[in-house]
Amino acid sequence: MRSKAVGWGWRAWVTGALLGSWVVCAVAAEPPGELLVQFMPDSTESARERALLGVQARVTQTLGPHLQRVVLAPGLSTDAAARQLRRQPGVTYAEPHAAERPLAALDDRR
Repeated sequence: MRSKAVGWGWRAWVTGALLGSWVVCAVAAEPPGELLVQFMPDSTESARERALLGVQARVTQTLGPHLQRVVLAPGLSTDAAARQLRRQPGVTYAEPHAAERPLAALDDRR
């Protein structure tokens, strides 16, 4: 099986099995109201909570020591929330969470 990044500004993976069956995946639309937020290593827990409370976000998954997947309250704009979080002290980045989904399964057996 192999994986290769393709393109600029978007990512695609092409994965092949031993029998020649290929699956093509690409970044699809992000789930509504989800962000990935990276905090600085020296940020305190209370500073992180204040930053997330300011955009009405709650942590759904901790992906690393300082990286969290958060969900916003219904109706809030992910872009506006990401901009507001990026302005908070202790936040390294905040971006909409993009999900990767299979776009096609090609069978090239010959």
